Amino acid sequence: MRSTVPNGRPSRPAAALLAALLAASPLPWRPSIADEGGTPGDDLRRRGFVGAGVAPEEGDRGVRVTLVVPGSPAEAAGLIEGDLIVGVDDEPVTDPASFVSLVGARGAGEEVALRFIREGEERTERVTFGERPRETSEAGEVIYGSVAAAAGRQRTIVTKPEGDGPFPALFLIQGLGCVSIENPAGGLIGYKEVIDAFTEAGYVTLRVDKPGCGDSEGGPCADVDFDTELDGYRQGLAALKAMPFVDPGRVVLFGHSMGGVMGPILAAEDPVAGVAVYGTVLKTWSEYLLENVRRQSALGGAAPDEVDDTLRAHAKLYARLFVLGQEPDEALAEDPSLAPVLADVAPDGEHPYTRNARFFRQLDARNLPAAWLEADADALAIWGEADFVSTREDHELIASLVDGRSEGSGRFVLLEGTDHGFSRADSYRDAMEREGPGEFNPELLRVLLDWAGSVVDPAG
Repeated sequence: MRSTVPNGRPSRPAAALLAALLAASPLPWRPSIADEGGTPGDDLRRRGFVGAGVAPEEGDRGVRVTLVVPGSPAEAAGLIEGDLIVGVDDEPVTDPASFVSLVGARGAGEEVALRFIREGEERTERVTFGERPRETSEAGEVIYGSVAAAAGRQRTIVTKPEGDGPFPALFLIQGLGCVSIENPAGGLIGYKEVIDAFTEAGYVTLRVDKPGCGDSEGGPCADVDFDTELDGYRQGLAALKAMPFVDPGRVVLFGHSMGGVMGPILAAEDPVAGVAVYGTVLKTWSEYLLENVRRQSALGGAAPDEVDDTLRAHAKLYARLFVLGQEPDEALAEDPSLAPVLADVAPDGEHPYTRNARFFRQLDARNLPAAWLEADADALAIWGEADFVSTREDHELIASLVDGRSEGSGRFVLLEGTDHGFSRADSYRDAMEREGPGEFNPELLRVLLDWAGSVVDPAG
């Protein structure tokens, strides 16, 4: 199943933020193994596959079907684009995160009742999960494996060029959303394009699925905290550098959105040649959120006095969640006036911005500039000029910080006409009002490959 997170709507600045944002002893990386019958096997149970892409619906009334994969269980059950899914068995579906949590842990062969609305009429169809198809690539070999981390074994997906290596490597770290990084049908907000381009250029690539996403153990993802998620990437980086066909001295990271927060923290712990980021944050998390609420409220047409009232309400909530350490229900019990803003930030009353308060408390406590200064790595900070979720200022400051530490090692690149999800867009408003992903901007690939080639020699 492929799910999208909302790009946001002018009337819902909190919903727009959702677009940004998706200690165990390490064990060796495990490639896929063969079962007793001699067919490709695995050390992780393969999750079920629905084959429906979904997008949020205004008012959290369900999820709108935007894609039905040909030959999938969703097609067999009669789903079509435009259907509004409102429930799975007896549980309601309010948004993409709730849909993922209800179907994401199901195994192949399991069955659920899917409730949906078509042309004003509610219908129910039984859906039997198929086995998720494995990813393939014309650019190179795709190797499924896993690493042991704090939440359990987490799925790794490696692409490898032809030959024995050792090759340079790219570790792609995804954004905030609780969706799988696997791309059996391709096109998950440009990640497949990045992976294929680097594999074709002679790099090994690695992705790690979050706890509770794809085949990974642990979760639900929405309940996983920042430090636990970070540990999965930590173990992934260690495993990547230990692979026999990888040159550990020629590894670069590429972090998108929240992945751009994880990248420098990892590089400060385990040296890499370079860290590239796109659409990320350098400020404290509370400051970042308030800045976004102000910008997106104004973009949505709110009057200046309304913007100020909105900011004050958000600031009160963030202080309770991130500074005082309260959970959403505790904050609401002590200050009932927070009910409207909490309903906007956490429609289910438990998961602000689709994750959990502890995740953001741990993030808010991180000194991100210090991580960049501690990481002994070159840096590339890319910002799309239509990215209303992050700021040019943060990206320019990342490049400046790193360049100040080591002259010539920090670089800022402005990607014109590009939004937070690597798609072409003319403006903030154009990006906010568009439904779902747009046309991928391939200029991102040129920028990334040029920089990586200057940091590590792909030819060895």
